[in-house]
Parts: sequence; C-alpha cells; structure tokens
Amino acid sequence: LAEYSNATINVEDIAQENNTTQGYFEVSVIIGGTYDQIAIGITSNPNYPWNEFAGYKENSIAYHGDDGKCYLRGECICYGPRFGSYDVIGCGVTRYGDVYFTLNGLLLPLVNVELTSKVFPLISLRGKYSTIRVNFGPNFVFQHESFLNCPNPIRELTFSKHVLQELLFNTVFVERFSKKLEV
Repeated sequence: LAEYSNATINVEDIAQENNTTQGYFEVSVIIGGTYDQIAIGITSNPNYPWNEFAGYKENSIAYHGDDGKCYLRGECICYGPRFGSYDVIGCGVTRYGDVYFTLNGLLLPLVNVELTSKVFPLISLRGKYSTIRVNFGPNFVFQHESFLNCPNPIRELTFSKHVLQELLFNTVFVERFSKKLEV
C-alpha cells in the first residue's frame, strides 16, 4: 500500500516497485470532501502531463468523485455515483481492452474502450487535504479475477439500422410497451 496526498501520481513507478503486473488496482479515499476533486483511471501515455487532470487528455479515461462522471479522452459521460471519504474505488481492464470501475466492491458499468496498448494507472487529486491509499493487491475489496475474462455484452449486441427503426417507429410496439409499464 502507498499513501499520497494532493498530487497527480505516476502509479506505474509504484507498481514496478511492488512487482505488480495485475490489470486492476484500488484506491481508498482517506480524506476527500464534496469540494475535492479525485479522479481514478488509466492512460496509455507513459508521459501523461502532471498538470492535467486524469481523463481530460487524449489516451486517458478516469472516474471522477466530485461529479460521478467518467471522462474518456476529454469527453464527459454520465456514469455513476459520486465518491469521497471512506470509499474504495477500483479500476481495471478486461482482456478485451474494456475498462471497468468499482465502488466499494460493487461493479459499475463497463466502458467499451477496446484498449490495445500498454496502460498505466492514473490518479489525480485536487483539494487541500485530499488523501488516498493505493492498493496493487493481491487482496482487494472487489474480486476482479473472475471478471477479467468476461466479454462485454454491449459490444456483442448489434442491431441493424432497419431493426432499430422498426423498434423506434412501430406504434404497435410502443403501445404494447406503454401498457406493460402502466400495469
């Protein structure tokens, strides 16, 4: 375990020191209030700028605690709940290159990124007393080993344009669906 306060952290250096080659890590937020910004994610850029927040630049993705949003290559995605003090956030990559996050041991939605290059953990903190603890294993709150080989059902589910148009514009379908919701 390593503990840090108020800095962007190049976690790759720590992972190498700990001889960790796992595709998952967890961050415990010791102190992180409503106005503090904490972002946990990964980047494929080994020289990610120290002065840029995680997820704001190309080749990065991060889950932000202040607003619960996920930032992928600078684009904002509504994602999950906010997090702060006493929460444990995990970040991992499946063998298919998709990124996932966990919050207090619970799996959050899978993000279809399809990474193909080497990735580096990325953590950013902005707040006067923000403090975290980084865990590279082997004991995690989330049991990630069983999740690494799971396929992404979103990527494997494909609809043709014709099928989607039928679903969206078929009034019989809409009426039946609406009646089911009323019951």
